[in-house]
Amino acid sequence: METKKQRVFSGIRPTGGLHIGNYLGSIKQWVDLQGQGNNCVFAVVDYHALTTHQENISKNSIELAKWVIASGVDPEKSPIILQSQIPVHTELAWIFACLEPLGELYRMTQFKEKSGDEQEGSTKTGLLTYPLLMASDILLYQTDIVPVGEDQKQHVELCRDIAKKFNHKFGEVFTIPKVTLAQMPRVMSLKNPGKKMSKTGGDGIALSDSPEQIKQKIMSAVTDTAPSGEMSRGVKNLFMLLKTFAPELQNKFEKEYANKTIKYSDLKQELGDAIAKHLQPIQAKYRQISDEKVKKIFSASAEKVLPLAEKTLLKVKKAVGILWKN
Repeated sequence: METKKQRVFSGIRPTGGLHIGNYLGSIKQWVDLQGQGNNCVFAVVDYHALTTHQENISKNSIELAKWVIASGVDPEKSPIILQSQIPVHTELAWIFACLEPLGELYRMTQFKEKSGDEQEGSTKTGLLTYPLLMASDILLYQTDIVPVGEDQKQHVELCRDIAKKFNHKFGEVFTIPKVTLAQMPRVMSLKNPGKKMSKTGGDGIALSDSPEQIKQKIMSAVTDTAPSGEMSRGVKNLFMLLKTFAPELQNKFEKEYANKTIKYSDLKQELGDAIAKHLQPIQAKYRQISDEKVKKIFSASAEKVLPLAEKTLLKVKKAVGILWKN
C-alpha cells in the first residue's frame, strides 16, 4: 500500500545577507525535506519581510531564491513561490484577523521582544498581525508538516489553534499541521558566541564569502574560556560546525580536546577549508542563475500551487457565509 506523501510548507524572509546559519537552519533543511520525498511548497515570504525591512525586498527575494536553487532545491519538484504574487495569502489573513482575538496576538513572544525595541506608539500593525499571515501561508496548502526553529514554534502553535477553532465552529476545512523543530543546532556568532550568527557586523560567514574570507573569519573565531570541566560556547560552536561540514574529523578533535592536547589553530584551519570546499559548488551554481530565470520560476510555481490555495479559500468563504454554498 502506497504511503500518502506529507505536504510540507516552509518560508524564509528575504532580508538580505545570507550566512551559513541561514543555510544550515533553513535552506539545507529544505533540500533534505525534498530528498525525503515530501510534497513541499517553499516560499520567499516578502510580505513578512516588510515588518522589519522596507528596502531592496524584490532584489533580496531573487537573491534568496538563487541560493535556495543553488543549494539543491529543485523547483520542478518543489514549487518556490513568492508570497506577494499569490493574493489569497493576504485575503485569508484578513478573515483570520476578523476572527482571532487581539489577546492571542499580544502574548506572542516575538511581538513583545521586537515591539519593546521601538518607541511607544511606533510599533507597526504588521508586527502584531504577522502570525495571522503566517497561519494563512500554512493553512492554504492543507499542510501536514511545518518545520521551524524554536523561535517560530509559538507562531505555528497559534496557527494550529486557529485551524482547530475554525474547524470546530464552521466544519472541517483545514488540515491541522504538525510542528517539527529543525534538527540543526543554532549557529552562533563567531565573535560573540552568546548570540546568534548575524547578517551584519562581520560575525558570520556569508554564503558569498570567498575561501580566503571564510578561513580568515574562522581563524579569528572566539575560543573563550569556561568553568572547569565545561566546554565554552565558542568551542561548542566550532565543534558543531565541524560536525556539519567535516564529520570525518570530529572524533579526532574531540579526543584531542578530551586529552587537553587540542590546537585550536589546527581545528580552525581544517574547519575553514571544509566550509570553503562545501560552499564552492553552491557558489558556482548560484552565479549561473539569472534574475530572469528566478522570475520565471516564481511565476511557474505560483501557477502550480494556486489551484489548491484558491480551493481552500473558497471553502473558507463558504464556511463563514461570504459566498453561497451551492
